[in-house]
Amino acid sequence: ANSRSNASSTDASSTDGSDIDGSDLDGSDVDGSTIDGSTIDGSTIDGSTIDGSTIDGSTIDGSTIDGSTIDGSTIDGSDIDGSTIDGSTIDGSTIDGSTIDGSTIDGSDIDGSDLDGSDLDGSDLDGSDLDGSDLDGSDLDGSDLDGSDLDGSDLDGSDLDGSTIYGSTIDGSTIDGTSTFGG
Repeated sequence: ANSRSNASSTDASSTDGSDIDGSDLDGSDVDGSTIDGSTIDGSTIDGSTIDGSTIDGSTIDGSTIDGSTIDGSTIDGSDIDGSTIDGSTIDGSTIDGSTIDGSTIDGSDIDGSDLDGSDLDGSDLDGSDLDGSDLDGSDLDGSDLDGSDLDGSDLDGSDLDGSTIYGSTIDGSTIDGTSTFGG
């Protein structure tokens, strides 16, 4: 069901299991909402506020989420393949075990987020701020991390084979058991 929800506010609502494929949610305020198990494929969510929301087990493939604020949200076990999340703020969010293959997350602020065991295979994180994030056991194989801030991040057991990290900072990060660059 395609819908148009431009600049709407749905604070603390629940859309569990909803199918909102191809929706235009630009400028929406869905703070504190529960969107568990929903399908949001191919949607546009630019400039939206999704702070403190729960989006567990949702499918958000091929969506555009540019310039949005997703602070303190839980997005565990979601499928976000091929999405564009440029310039978004995702501080302190929990994104455990999510699949984010081939997504573009350029210049996003992901400070202190929990991406433990997430699949970011081939993602573009160029210039992103991942300061203090938990990437323990994450798959970053072939990802572009050029110019990213990884200071204080936990990269233990992560797969960085074929990734690029030119100009990135990793001061105070842990990298025990990390597979790096063909090694």
